Amino acid sequence: MNLYRRVLGEKFETLPETIQAAHGFEGQHCLTGKVEVRCSENIIVRLLLRLLKLPRPGADVTAKILLQEDGQGERWHREFGSDSFSSRVKPHRAKQGRIVETMGGVSAVIRLNVIPDGLQWNVESLSLLGLPLPRAIAPVTQATERQVDGLYRFEVSITLPLLGLLISYRGWLQPDSLPAEQRMK
Repeated sequence: MNLYRRVLGEKFETLPETIQAAHGFEGQHCLTGKVEVRCSENIIVRLLLRLLKLPRPGADVTAKILLQEDGQGERWHREFGSDSFSSRVKPHRAKQGRIVETMGGVSAVIRLNVIPDGLQWNVESLSLLGLPLPRAIAPVTQATERQVDGLYRFEVSITLPLLGLLISYRGWLQPDSLPAEQRMK
């Protein structure tokens, strides 16, 4: 059984069709579409974005998300134009309805909430290199996936205390066939 069906249980079946299609795959899956990326103008934040290998700002940027199941969860590889970043997502060991997403040395425990038109991601805690980040200095993330006019739409915003916006991106995706030469190894 795939990751989101395991984590959400019966609630998975109540998700809109496009959200189920995005997360209901077995093996490997590709989503393509368009994204708009906004970032802070603060030079310190821009350096942090580069360090984290997050995408640069742009409008109407081609997006490709490659998803692959592994033994414990999924590997996500996102390509926004010429920028790319990856993460691993797995179910939380002890808490039902939660996933753990890890990118580099940062891990987030995320509660998935089914909402009428999609899915809302609520980051409950963050750790850096295994050490919990106090809420006073931790980034604040807001993320949703929705079905709008028959399309899978997503919106992610990450802000930093005292510094404001780190990055936000939003757009639409649809399932795409994945040629063998582009599959993740």
